[in-house]
Parts: sequence; C-alpha cells; structure tokens
Amino acid sequence: MLGHSMKLPVCPKCGSKKITLIGKRNALYPIGCLVFFLGFNILFAMLHRLQSPVEYRCESCETPFARRNVTERIALFSFVAIILSGIGFIAYLIWRVG
Repeated sequence: MLGHSMKLPVCPKCGSKKITLIGKRNALYPIGCLVFFLGFNILFAMLHRLQSPVEYRCESCETPFARRNVTERIALFSFVAIILSGIGFIAYLIWRVG
C-alpha cells in the first residue's frame, strides 16, 4: 500500500491469510466536514478520521472485518479523551453557574 510493506491480518472466521485490503471505513467522511464547518478545528476532524479502522475482506470465506493499528488506537483514545474532557468541562461550568 503506497510503498509500505504492510502486514495483513488473518481472517477472524476461518484463519486464512488470503486477505484483500478494502480501505478506510467512512471513506466519504461527511462527519469530518460537518465538524470542521461547525467551528471545530481541522485537527479535531483529522483525529476523528485517523481513528477509523481499516476494512479487509477474506478471499476464502468472503467475510468482511476491520482492524485498527497502533496509531489508530492511539488516535481513538485521544479522540475519546477529548470528547470526555469537553463533556466534563461543560458539566463543570453548569455546576459552577447553577
């Protein structure tokens, strides 16, 4: 994939190593555009896109499945932490004012 030697996972259903890379989930990515246009910064939108898993399909049993690599897991953790921090901050402001 783009000059990288990428290790493909095995099929979770049959264990076959004949796997086809389909690509990132949410290829059109309308949520990222919405997040950007609603006033959030582009880094937040890119972080949301980065955490999306990569989809694969087994050539033997035709089972579609998705996996995240280490970078995507870190991005997912960061994305969830940012969301929870924002919710906590809003709750704190509501508690302080009320």
